[in-house]
Amino acid sequence: MSYKIGVLNVQRCKRRMRTHQTSHDDNIKVKIVYKTDFIDEVEHCLKYYMREKKYRKYKEFYQVDTDIIKKMLKECDRMSVSSRKTINGKPHKGGYFIYIDKEKS
Repeated sequence: MSYKIGVLNVQRCKRRMRTHQTSHDDNIKVKIVYKTDFIDEVEHCLKYYMREKKYRKYKEFYQVDTDIIKKMLKECDRMSVSSRKTINGKPHKGGYFIYIDKEKS
């Protein structure tokens, strides 16, 4: 089974669902609701790690077990909280550039 991953704003939920229902053969049903203070970070993280499980190349449909999605949601949320604490914990001096390259095998 494939799943669409995305943020649904409560106020726009019904309108978005109607839009999706008319553009897809199968009706979309909400399977998982996850609440977080870091919506954008968690969504980006989840889609990043799920990219290999994409059902269609340019669509946000993924073929993965819901238990894995739930675990990844919690992990991405935990990483968002930890990252914000690290970034906000010390004053920023600036003036640095970081270059990241792949490790050679």
